[in-house]
Amino acid sequence: MKTDTTYSPGNCFNNFPLPYDPILANRAELESLTEQLDKARSEIVFELGGGFTDALMKIHDQSNTSIHIQKLRKIRMMTDNAVSAAYGWQDLDLGHGFHKTKQGTRFTISEAARRTVLDSLLELNHQRYAEEVAAGLHEKKAAKATSSQGIRGPKKKDARFQMTLWKS
Repeated sequence: MKTDTTYSPGNCFNNFPLPYDPILANRAELESLTEQLDKARSEIVFELGGGFTDALMKIHDQSNTSIHIQKLRKIRMMTDNAVSAAYGWQDLDLGHGFHKTKQGTRFTISEAARRTVLDSLLELNHQRYAEEVAAGLHEKKAAKATSSQGIRGPKKKDARFQMTLWKS
């Protein structure tokens, strides 16, 4: 298998500490911004031709001052700020700009903001886990009986706790 980064919902999304109530926070703003972002990305692909990824990589090219790329950068900044506000971090200066990363220079949030966001998400993840433990969602289970050949049966996923976000 390749060693590329892969996305697994069970390991990534399901464990990610999302805002508790984006419906009350700023759902309409976030929906509007995501629609604008999708439209702007489609426009860029149409205008520039080629593939979607190639077109989007132009965001990170400081010398690219195309009106489409500038619009996309602005919408991304607005989206980042709206997501930050959904977590209650309205006062966090994200410091958008061209910053050096492991992948090269990228149009992204500053290193200081990135560390603050990651620290805050980690803290929130620990808080949510403690809440789940208090609610009895992580109780230790009795060992499963083994078959006569000593092989355990298949594990069943505990689906007692599922967070449903963005209800329509």
